[in-house]
Amino acid sequence: CGLQVEQQTSHSRHRAEVLELKQELHRMNNLVERGNQALQQKAQDEKTLTKLLADVQEAQEILSKHKSENNELRKEVMELRRSLQHSRVEAQFLREELRKAGEPSAGPVHHMEEKIQLLKEVERLKASLQEAEQAKVRLLERAKRHQNIHQTNQQKTENELQILNHMINKVRETLLSLPEVVKRCEQLQQLVEYIG
Repeated sequence: CGLQVEQQTSHSRHRAEVLELKQELHRMNNLVERGNQALQQKAQDEKTLTKLLADVQEAQEILSKHKSENNELRKEVMELRRSLQHSRVEAQFLREELRKAGEPSAGPVHHMEEKIQLLKEVERLKASLQEAEQAKVRLLERAKRHQNIHQTNQQKTENELQILNHMINKVRETLLSLPEVVKRCEQLQQLVEYIG
């Protein structure tokens, strides 16, 4: 009877240990699964971050290109304004000459033709100047849009990095709170070494 009681006690203790070990194994498997998910998420986040950085770099290159085009347009606008001013001076001079001449003759007719040509040139230059200014406005709008996209992408990148850091810190805290479990599982040890 004593041996039976001892055997039953031993058997109950053995079943309790097996149950406890199964629960520990289940917890370890869950921890390994969470660790694997965290690693997969980290790899995915790194890919996303790389893509975002590439997008940011592309946006910066486009912005730089637009700045260069904008500078070229500014130079062209300045040149057109100088030409317009020059044409205005010439037109003013011709008007004064015509006023001095008084009555029509061969000379004033020649001056009149020149004046007409100059007025046409002035109108052409005005139209070119207006086109250049409109192109400049469009370029500035595009540059602003690209700048907004760049800022949005940068904010997304920072947010995703914060989420990733929070996730890694949570995994690290969880692993450090179970030192015995980590020591018994090689995969968990590798995970701890990987995330630092």
